[in-house]
Amino acid sequence: MEIIEPKLPPPDQFKIRYAVLVVGFIILSLALLIIYLVDKPNQQHIKLADYISMASFGSVTIGLIYTAISFQYSYKVDLIKAAREEKRLLEQGKRENQLKKEAEFAEKERMKSLEEKENAIAQKQDRIYQQKTELNEKHHKQILENTRIRIDYDKLKFTVEMCAIWYRGDMALNVETSKRLIMPYKDKLNHPDQLERFKNQLDSNDGFEQRKSLIAVLNYLELISHLVTKDVLDKDFVKANFQTIFIHYFKHVAAFIKSRQIEAPRVYREFMSLAEDWHRNSN
Repeated sequence: MEIIEPKLPPPDQFKIRYAVLVVGFIILSLALLIIYLVDKPNQQHIKLADYISMASFGSVTIGLIYTAISFQYSYKVDLIKAAREEKRLLEQGKRENQLKKEAEFAEKERMKSLEEKENAIAQKQDRIYQQKTELNEKHHKQILENTRIRIDYDKLKFTVEMCAIWYRGDMALNVETSKRLIMPYKDKLNHPDQLERFKNQLDSNDGFEQRKSLIAVLNYLELISHLVTKDVLDKDFVKANFQTIFIHYFKHVAAFIKSRQIEAPRVYREFMSLAEDWHRNSN
C-alpha cells in the first residue's frame, strides 16, 4: 500500500504564526482606538477599566486563536511524522523481508552446493569401492584360477606318477607274471571247476610267486580305483591309459574276486565297480 505523505509546511509557517499574533494585536489596538474615537464625541464615558477589560479579553482571544493554530500545526506535523514512520517501517520491513529471502536463497544454494558436493563425493567413493570390489573379485578369481590350475597340475602330476608305477621295477614283473598266470584261464574262470583249479594253483607252493604277483596287481588297481573315486587322480587320464587294463582284469579274474568277496565283501570293491562301469560303457 503506497502512503501519500503530506508535505511539511514551508519554513515561513512559523512567521505566519507569529504574524497572527501581530495582526491580532494590531486589530485589537485599532478596535480600542475606534472605540475611543467613537466614545469621545458621543460622551459615552467608557472607563479605563473597561478599556483594560476589552484589551485583556482581546489578548485572551488572540492567545486562544494562536493556540488553536499551534495545535493544528502540531497535529499536521504529527501526522507527517506518523506517515514517515509508517513508511520507514514498511521500507524497513521490505528490506528485512528482502534480506531474509536473499539469506534463505543463499542458504538453499549453499545447501544445494553442499549436497551436490556430498553426492559427488559419495559417487566417487562408490566408484572407488566398486573398482576395489572388481579388483578384489578379479584378484580372487585369479587366485582361485591359479589355485585350480595348481591343483589340476598337482593332481595330473600325481596321476602320472601313480600310473607310471605300473611300468616300473617290481610292478612290471608282477604284471608280466600275472599275465602268464591268467593266460591259460582266459574266459574259463566262470566255470566252477576251472575256478577251483585256479585257486588251488595259487594256494600251492609252486604258485606262491604267481599269487603274490596277482595280489600285488589287484591291490594296485584297487588303489588306483579308490583314488579315482575320491577325485584324487585325474579320472580322464586314468581312463585313457588304464581302461583296457581294467577291463582285461575285470573280464578274466572277476569270478576269482567274487569268490573272495563271499568271505570279505569289501575286497577289491572299488576296482570291480569302476572296471564294470568302464566295461559296460565300452560296449
